[in-house]
Amino acid sequence: MFFSFLAEASDAYKLMREAADLVVWINDKERIASEESLGKGPDDVEELQRRFDEFQKELRTNELRLVRLNSIAEKLLQLGRTDAALKIQLDINNLNRKWDDLKKNAEEREQQLLSAYEVQRFTRDAEEAQDWISEKIEQLDPSELGQDLRSVKRLQKKHEAYERDLNALGDKIRELDDLTKRLINSHPEQADLIIQKQQIIQNQWTDLTSKADLHKAKLLDDYDYQKFLTDFRDLATVINSIITQISSDELARDVPGAEALLERHHEHRSEIDARSGAFQAFEDFGNDLINAEHFASEDIKQKLEEMDKIRQNLEK
Repeated sequence: MFFSFLAEASDAYKLMREAADLVVWINDKERIASEESLGKGPDDVEELQRRFDEFQKELRTNELRLVRLNSIAEKLLQLGRTDAALKIQLDINNLNRKWDDLKKNAEEREQQLLSAYEVQRFTRDAEEAQDWISEKIEQLDPSELGQDLRSVKRLQKKHEAYERDLNALGDKIRELDDLTKRLINSHPEQADLIIQKQQIIQNQWTDLTSKADLHKAKLLDDYDYQKFLTDFRDLATVINSIITQISSDELARDVPGAEALLERHHEHRSEIDARSGAFQAFEDFGNDLINAEHFASEDIKQKLEEMDKIRQNLEK
């Protein structure tokens, strides 16, 4: 019986000593769980989160110790040793209260860090989005136009790649919009600042997409202009070739020669008539561009007048 009492007393002493050690650990970690600092930027928040994650691992490990100590205490209390039981009860109750306070503070700190991280992430992502928008604005050259159909097509291909980049950036902007809505609800105290930053980005994004759309339209107009010039050169080449052929025909010296000359003239006339549709399409195309207030309207007018003169020379 005496040895049994000593064993129980030894167990009680070990229990109280380990409980005291756990209380010391709790008191030390309370500083981390109760910390209010959120840093000044994303890097600070990430460092605070890293330290808190390490603390969380220790918390889970020591929670197993707490469960084991409570189990041992319950068994010792069932033995009914009055003095020891009273001491164990006080120590375990004190330990459990401190543990509950630590857990509560840890949960609040976890939410605090998560909230701070969201705000800092929004700030960082917003700054990155502004940098990307500025970079894309710098890449856009509204004065960049082609000198012929091939170069215009090359520029259009380049702009298509540019628009794919804008689509990816647009996805990022929409993610920021969604995050803004969540943060306004979860951080009403910072709502004005968040809305202001988001509005700046939206204005810059609208400006960028408007400029990109204008440049795309300008390239389409440039394509039409280069096609018009190509059609002009092709038709002018045909007419000048016919004029050269007609001018080179020698006067007939006899009936067979006259008949051969007349036949060639019929051939030239047939060739001209066959291209009447192309001439009309060219004229209609040019007038459509002028009516649409094309940026090269003056030059288009001159080319139409020049083509008319070339055709008149043909008819002489």
